[in-house]
Amino acid sequence: MLALLANPVTATVDARQRAILDYVIPLTLKPASATREMVEALRAQGLSDPAILNVNLVASMFNWLNRVVDGLGVPLEDHMADAAIELGLSSD
Repeated sequence: MLALLANPVTATVDARQRAILDYVIPLTLKPASATREMVEALRAQGLSDPAILNVNLVASMFNWLNRVVDGLGVPLEDHMADAAIELGLSSD
């Protein structure tokens, strides 16, 4: 689990999880780079259209909320800040 949090691009996961990550990472970093081929890869792993929509909505909502709280300067709760430092995601 820590490997997945530390680097989802290189983490060892099953094929279904890899298809999901290969979709949500571009959706998170550069939304316009998510492609129809990525959606087809999700279908190939057995995800239904409603499940794909759920993946999209969950990723999008987290991305939106993170941008809102970061933009307002809302500090992380202590336990989350500690976890970010432990994972090397923050030096604070």
